[in-house]
Amino acid sequence: MALATTTAHAHGADANQIQLVLHEGVAEVVATPPADFPGLRFADDDADGRLSRPEMDRHRAEVRDVLTAAISVVDEAGRAPRLDRADVSLPVTPTTPGVEGRDFVRLTLRLEFDAEPKALRVICRFVGEHPVMLLAHRADGRGEPGRLGLKGPPQVARFDADHPEAVVLGEAAPVPAPAPQPEPTWLERAAPFIIPLALLALGLAPWLRRRVRRSTRSSRP
Repeated sequence: MALATTTAHAHGADANQIQLVLHEGVAEVVATPPADFPGLRFADDDADGRLSRPEMDRHRAEVRDVLTAAISVVDEAGRAPRLDRADVSLPVTPTTPGVEGRDFVRLTLRLEFDAEPKALRVICRFVGEHPVMLLAHRADGRGEPGRLGLKGPPQVARFDADHPEAVVLGEAAPVPAPAPQPEPTWLERAAPFIIPLALLALGLAPWLRRRVRRSTRSSRP
């Protein structure tokens, strides 16, 4: 179920985004949910719809747990990964000039699957009045040392209150290998020769009968 926000101020340009990179069996997720997400109201001590550093310091563990639960990532069979790491932080610079509180939070997750998923199903539960954009990439280890190389352009999905779920990074189904053909029997191998020989025999039969009759007559005393 998507929860609507109640405050009227706009969010920063970096808010309401999810960036996901899948490398083999590891998914790295960076999300920027709005600070006025209703699930975070307990941390907004001054009820201004933003989160300040003192507020984050007081409620960091609870904010991390709430936001971690607000994003679900499973593989194509619905198998959930292990949560290897989760962290929350605020933007370094104010998102609104002259205002101490930040209007979005940065959530970082590292998720481990037992095997590389063929696709990922993502559910976003912090969707409010503004849509959330998801950019998903597959990656490999052929980039610069210590960095992953991204495979092609990102897959883009859009979450809103009516559509909080999307499937991304799906791979095309493999083309099935042709079924092995059984070895032909001796009769099947001989068929191309049997039919012409049979036709030839049918054509020669009258000639052979005439030859036999002539031979029989000539041999009589």
